[in-house]
Amino acid sequence: KPADYPYKVDYEAAMGLYSKRKRENIYFIDARDPDLYADGHIPGAINIPYEFLGENIEKLEAIPRDELIVIYCDGGDCNLSHELAEVALSQGYRRICVFVGGWEVWSVESDFIATGAGPE
Repeated sequence: KPADYPYKVDYEAAMGLYSKRKRENIYFIDARDPDLYADGHIPGAINIPYEFLGENIEKLEAIPRDELIVIYCDGGDCNLSHELAEVALSQGYRRICVFVGGWEVWSVESDFIATGAGPE
């Protein structure tokens, strides 16, 4: 349901959303630097690096505002996903989740890993 703040999801919830992403139009956004994204990311995730948001804003704007978006970064002390979630909320998106474990947890727990700079 729509919210004024991002929901926080853990690995199990993120994996559940990942398994439904194609039939329910769930978007994953990687808020990390493009080099980190290229080294490894959740398959199908869109790289919208928070630090380069201005030159990547069209990627965010291409996502319908009523769709569910899961944003992640490295996890741990990384706050890029939280920062990007706040921007998305300010732009009218209301179904925003932050995957709090981020890449740090996903890369250890999941076999679903993609590499390279382009979308799958």
